[in-house]
Amino acid sequence: ALPIRYYALIEGLELEVPETKAWPDVSTTPGWLVVQPKTFPDTPDIGARLRAAGLTVTDSVISGVGTNRIEAWRFR
Repeated sequence: ALPIRYYALIEGLELEVPETKAWPDVSTTPGWLVVQPKTFPDTPDIGARLRAAGLTVTDSVISGVGTNRIEAWRFR
């Protein structure tokens, strides 16, 4: 799986929002959160965690299985 930013560059696209690599909260600029779930085994539903932080999930992408699984969540 390629990070969303690299995929956009390869395709010649610009991201409308930045990526963030930390757990966002309501003060975070809208963007993409890219997570490798094996790093956070205690988080069964990342979308629910974002919504509980007061954010709206507008898109998501999941790629791979097992230890190679990557999830990306677009929020605002």
